[in-house]
Amino acid sequence: MNEKRRARIRAVKERLEDCANEIDDIRSDEEEYRDNIPENLQNGDRYQDTEENCDKLDTAASTVRDAISELDEIK
Repeated sequence: MNEKRRARIRAVKERLEDCANEIDDIRSDEEEYRDNIPENLQNGDRYQDTEENCDKLDTAASTVRDAISELDEIK
């Protein structure tokens, strides 16, 4: 692979890292929101939705980081 394509891959990796960090920030905000739901409402739909959102955001960030790892392996 030539240097021009390597540079493009580095640029993509940087954008992906920014995306993964942004997803982590959103997940952190969602977790804080979930943790502040009153105890008497923690069995409700809103709490369950927030739990699922946190899980999906965690999976999304992990998937983006997996893509970064794949790009790291390109020679």
